[in-house]
Amino acid sequence: MANTKVNILAWVLAGFFLLSFSSLAEAAPVYVEPDANVDGAILNNAYVGVTLSALGGYVGADNNVYSRFSSMASTGTQVFGNSWDSEGAGDFTTRWGFADFFQSHLKVEFDSPVSSVSIDAIGNDPLGAESVDLGLLKAYNAADELIATYETAELATGIAETMTITRPTAEIAYILAAGTGVNFIEIGSNLIPTYATIDLDNMVYDGMMLDIELQGIVIPLPPAVWLGFALLASGIFWQLRRRA
Repeated sequence: MANTKVNILAWVLAGFFLLSFSSLAEAAPVYVEPDANVDGAILNNAYVGVTLSALGGYVGADNNVYSRFSSMASTGTQVFGNSWDSEGAGDFTTRWGFADFFQSHLKVEFDSPVSSVSIDAIGNDPLGAESVDLGLLKAYNAADELIATYETAELATGIAETMTITRPTAEIAYILAAGTGVNFIEIGSNLIPTYATIDLDNMVYDGMMLDIELQGIVIPLPPAVWLGFALLASGIFWQLRRRA
């Protein structure tokens, strides 16, 4: 009878071991969503598996990424924001552009390389403006080599397009995202050039992340944790089998 109980326990642990790996193989996309945090929250390290930062911008601007309210959000009510801070006044904006000297662009670094990533680009010119925006997503590998880009169509105010880059293997170490190109604003009889900016929202990547729910709280766990559980179960399984 004792041997029978040991065998049953061993097979239960073996089933847990197999389910751990099958679950990893079928892991769902990971969402990096500003709406998961309150308005004004710093998002740099708010999500498991990624680190966010704002590069460029005015002298004095910080490198933080914020959750900011926007009426043009593609999902929910908030988008990724940054510190405008042109005169040290602590100003904030939801505009992202690749003109480094006065605009910030978003950088997202992955703890482990991924094969697919997407983020929504949203046109944010003032209502009534005759200009349009372009969004640009760049993907780099661990050697800082540019491996893929995605450029949107022309985006009118409030229009969103999902920028997606997919690679055959998990080689995307980090991405950069912002508006690109030059717009012209008519002031009197003059056309004044201005650099295009966009809002950014709703990033998704294919990280191998699983969720567990404890008392209504969803906790994402990276694969290393699940692998540890699986190896522990496997070790116990073989020890019990030997004793049987």
